[in-house]
Amino acid sequence: LLFESECKKNNVRVTKKLAELPEISGDAGQLSQAFVNIIKNGIEAMQDKGGELIVKTDLGEVIKLGKIRRQGTMKGDEMVWGEEEEMGKPIPVVFTEITDTGDGISEENLKSLFDPFFTTKMTGTGMGLPITLRIIEEHKGSIKVRSQKGKGTTFIITLPQRL
Repeated sequence: LLFESECKKNNVRVTKKLAELPEISGDAGQLSQAFVNIIKNGIEAMQDKGGELIVKTDLGEVIKLGKIRRQGTMKGDEMVWGEEEEMGKPIPVVFTEITDTGDGISEENLKSLFDPFFTTKMTGTGMGLPITLRIIEEHKGSIKVRSQKGKGTTFIITLPQRL
C-alpha cells in the first residue's frame, strides 16, 4: 500500500505470494525500513519501462556451512552477505524474496552494492542498501542477491524465526 501510487505511476504490477508466517523477533520499524529500501529500489529499476515486482515469503531452515565474509563472496552471478553463525546447526528461518523485472545489475556493480555511498542514481546517496544490510545482520539474518543484466534482480532476505 505504501508504494501503490508510485507503482501505478511507473506502470509496475505487484504480485504477492505470501505464506502463513510465524512471528520473528526484531524491531518492526527497522525491518520495515530495510524492506522499504529494497522495494523502492526495485520500483525505481523499472520506472522507465514498467514491469513486475514480485514479493514471496516462505518458511525453511538454513544450515551455516562456514563463515561468510562481510564484504561478500562471489558465486557465479550472485553475491552473498550475512552474519557469521555457528557452523552446521539448522536454523528455522523466514525467507522473503523480492524480485523486479528491471534492467538488472552489472557484475561490476554487484560487487559494490552494499558499499556505503555507492550509487548509480543521479539523486541517490548510496546509503539505502548498506543500512538495509546492517539492519538485517543486526537481526541475525542475511541477504542474497541474484541479478542478470537485462533480466532483473532478486533479493532474498533470510531472518530467524522466533523460537
